[in-house]
Amino acid sequence: MWKNSKQLRRAARESYKPKRKISPAKNDPLTVDPSNIDPSTVDPSNFDGSTVDKKLPIRGAMIDPDPSVLKPDPSDKRSSCPDASQPDPQTAEQDFLTRHPDAVVFSAKKRQWGSQEDLVCAQWIWGRIVSLYEQAASYDGEITRPKEPNWTAWTNDVRTMRMLDGRTHRQICEMFGRLQRDSFWVKNIMSPAKLREKWDELVIRLGRSPAQRCVNHISEPDTEIPPGFRG
Repeated sequence: MWKNSKQLRRAARESYKPKRKISPAKNDPLTVDPSNIDPSTVDPSNFDGSTVDKKLPIRGAMIDPDPSVLKPDPSDKRSSCPDASQPDPQTAEQDFLTRHPDAVVFSAKKRQWGSQEDLVCAQWIWGRIVSLYEQAASYDGEITRPKEPNWTAWTNDVRTMRMLDGRTHRQICEMFGRLQRDSFWVKNIMSPAKLREKWDELVIRLGRSPAQRCVNHISEPDTEIPPGFRG
């Protein structure tokens, strides 16, 4: 019995024997006393979260760029619209003549045209202008013959006065003959287009005025009509 009691006391002492103190881990930030650390011996790369002396890989864009928003090449001058087929000039002229069978001079692109009589009237106006220059050249040798006009444009202007304004070829020629006898208008109207523009003003200014002419005086009418068309 005594022997058993001795064994129990020994077991009790061993059960209450203090456990060996565990040394803290070296450089454990939770247990290390900062005052005992030499900064010159600390390697920052050993601590978690430190990026010192760590060569991280450089990553590019995670998503490929959208080619639709890339800067266009300045050398690429192609239109974004599909090429439209250009009309055949010869076909366009044939279509124009089909719509205007009386045209002897025309420009399908500019939509200008005139009949044979319109052309003769335009040539008559041009002849009067040339005569005016020839008369002036007899007094001043430096005056030269004016440049020949664009007959398509002149003929078209005569046709416009005839078809849109309701003037006859005879009225157009008579009005131009009257303005050439006026010292002001003779040098300011040198084309059918200008004649049409100033027509209403010419009617007012060149009309018979009682203060200028005797009411009993009847001037001779200008019956000179260019050959080749009706009055």
